Amino acid sequence: KSFNFYIMIKKLINIVAFLMFCICVQAQHDVHYTMFMFNKIAINPAYAGSKEVFTMSGHYRNQWPGIKGAPQTFTFSAHTPMFKKKTGIGLSIIADKIGMVNTYYTDLSYAYRIKLDKEKTLSIGVMAQFQYGRINWQESDPLDAGDNFVPSVSSNKLSPNFGMGAYYQAKNYYVGFSVPRVFKTTIYDDNPIEYVGLSSIRSSYLMAGFVARLSRNVKL
Repeated sequence: KSFNFYIMIKKLINIVAFLMFCICVQAQHDVHYTMFMFNKIAINPAYAGSKEVFTMSGHYRNQWPGIKGAPQTFTFSAHTPMFKKKTGIGLSIIADKIGMVNTYYTDLSYAYRIKLDKEKTLSIGVMAQFQYGRINWQESDPLDAGDNFVPSVSSNKLSPNFGMGAYYQAKNYYVGFSVPRVFKTTIYDDNPIEYVGLSSIRSSYLMAGFVARLSRNVKL
């Protein structure tokens, strides 16, 4: 019995020691794209103008429908080549909602396109980004009514940022690398009452793809 008691005390000490190191846990909050290959401009500014014609696209993603506060994302983008297709410009607007947290991104992209040969192009791009975050505290469900730690008004903040990337495109394949957000700026105030752990992170994206023509009108 004394041996079992010793083991139980040891486990309890280990659990307490572990919890002491778990003061704050944060996860990445970059917007998720299930089919990123149809929305490269939102991730890599060097993609602007790569379609060789004016292109617009829109995407809507609703994850876990029926669950309150489930993630929802809407994206609209447009880009086009300019100046004899030597440059490209693009616009991307993103609205992301998770629970009572709403985040909006507006990206302006510019790409300088280098024609290596008839079928290969290397693009270097930069983007200016404006991030707007809003926490609607009225949607919160506190355990105790009138909790003073839950603000009575919405929290919001506008934060600028910029990104960069490179994109190499050949006839049957492409490769790209980008850092959409260079600054680790926080969208929300660091006030302990308002802070919800959604600060910007510096994520890097590596993309690649291969296109195979199955028939005259079908590509995989």
